[in-house]
Amino acid sequence: MVAAILDEPGGDEMALRDGPFLLSAVNLCEVLERLGADGDTTARTLAMLEALGLMLVDFTPDLAAIAARLKAPTRSVGLSLGDRACLALALREQRPC
Repeated sequence: MVAAILDEPGGDEMALRDGPFLLSAVNLCEVLERLGADGDTTARTLAMLEALGLMLVDFTPDLAAIAARLKAPTRSVGLSLGDRACLALALREQRPC
């Protein structure tokens, strides 16, 4: 979802998937940072996300634990905390990331 919002590689795949779409609070931070750097306001970004029908998910202790466990096996590909937060949510909810 973050890739689609930020027009990154792989983002076009979102058009092929059915919702609802989940976004962790960690990944919301990424979106707000990136779009804020591009001049968008927080209010405008949040309105856009709401219009897209995104469901915001708190980054809970269980998601933090899953993301932490993903650090070692993903080290070789250099996944960021945001990447691992997305994967943790996808794993917990059994949904694509």
